[in-house]
Amino acid sequence: ARVWFMDVQLSNIISFCGLLLLAFNPAQFLDPGFILTFSLTAALLIGRRILLPLLRFLPRYAAELLTANFATALLALPLSLFFFHRYAFSGFLSGILLVPLAGAITVCGALLLLLVILPFNAAALALLPAGVFLDLFFTVSRWVYEHFSLSIFRPPPPLWLLAVIGLLFFSISLERLKIYWRIALAMMLAGILLFISLPPRPYQPGRLEAYFLDVGHGDAGIVVFPGGDALLIDGGGASLSDFQVGRRLLLPFILQKKIRIRWAAISHYHPDHVKALIELMAILAPEELWLSSAAAENDLYKQLLAAKPKKTLLRKIRRGFAKKIDDCSVTCLAPPRFIHSAQSDNNHSMVLRVSDGRHAFLFSGDIEKNAEAGIAAAPGPSLAATVLKVPHHGSRTSSTARFLDLVNPQLAMISVPAFSGFGFPQREVIERLKQRNIHWLTTARRGGIMIASTAAGLEIEVSK
Repeated sequence: ARVWFMDVQLSNIISFCGLLLLAFNPAQFLDPGFILTFSLTAALLIGRRILLPLLRFLPRYAAELLTANFATALLALPLSLFFFHRYAFSGFLSGILLVPLAGAITVCGALLLLLVILPFNAAALALLPAGVFLDLFFTVSRWVYEHFSLSIFRPPPPLWLLAVIGLLFFSISLERLKIYWRIALAMMLAGILLFISLPPRPYQPGRLEAYFLDVGHGDAGIVVFPGGDALLIDGGGASLSDFQVGRRLLLPFILQKKIRIRWAAISHYHPDHVKALIELMAILAPEELWLSSAAAENDLYKQLLAAKPKKTLLRKIRRGFAKKIDDCSVTCLAPPRFIHSAQSDNNHSMVLRVSDGRHAFLFSGDIEKNAEAGIAAAPGPSLAATVLKVPHHGSRTSSTARFLDLVNPQLAMISVPAFSGFGFPQREVIERLKQRNIHWLTTARRGGIMIASTAAGLEIEVSK
């Protein structure tokens, strides 16, 4: 451009870099990192054109810094919610503090390239300034996160709304646009960004609904009561990997459905039941956490208590516990007493029965035949339920004949992965269900499953 006496356009350079990357790997077009990088870079250029003239009263460097952070923060809001369901307002403050440090680190890095020809000791001394700036960078990052970690978690905005936001953002920068049109477009953009930032109106089904989520090997159930309040019963969790079931599966579903979790119940402290809730406890911040046992030497139990927000009430429940929610009842059928032990056990599982008077759902955790026998022999509320969450993912050590006869469900729900290393659900359990004409569904074949109680019967929706 300089050779041909043309103006250098940074937007053209950035576009060329993007096209070059896509030429080598077209799949990056759908990668969140690629989209965020180039979108925010474009926002920086456009914001500079719009905002710098308004900040002439500030020193040049301060105006540039504020412009860069404000413009990128605006466009980062809808993109972060779309890809990650989260936006951290601390990003604006951290950007103001960290951008100068990042610039200093970059300069130090460039100088170090020139020092590779020096003897080792001299080059090592040259590393000291870079090390100081790096330590300061991470110290400031931690300080901002600890003191200003204000984040919002919202449903992702629809794709068409992202397109509208992008169109408005780019339209404001058009040089030929009259000032009153710019103001009008800016107000529209601000209104949309405010709208997607506000808490959504909670989902109110007007009936009792139960969701059985597909979390692989694990249990995750959500009961939504007619008025919109919800009870989370277990959350799933990966036992043998670092996959975050809570953040990757459970939280997106809750946000997408606009469900408000007021109560959370943990049946027992095995990874496939509790790990996801440990991830999300601070985010969901339920009013109450229901536990029926304490496992003093269990690491997950300790992590759960550590993750519990101070405002969340810890409620210890056992057989006989009952709660009225809207026109529905929640009853605890097991264990018979609050259990104190060193480790968690399947037979320590909390068993909850939820009913609206027409239909009942029985959530049985991982109880095995001994606990089933204890529940069957105990006096108290009826075990009968329209829908049974099959104990222990369909293991042969559970779902005994007597237990199934007493529950007498129309439908059995089995939470299992497509390829279970334990062979769940096991053949003996399926045979017992067939002998009693109990229809059964698995999350492996049907994905997430919604069952609603209606006057006409059960309404069932599946995701596969």
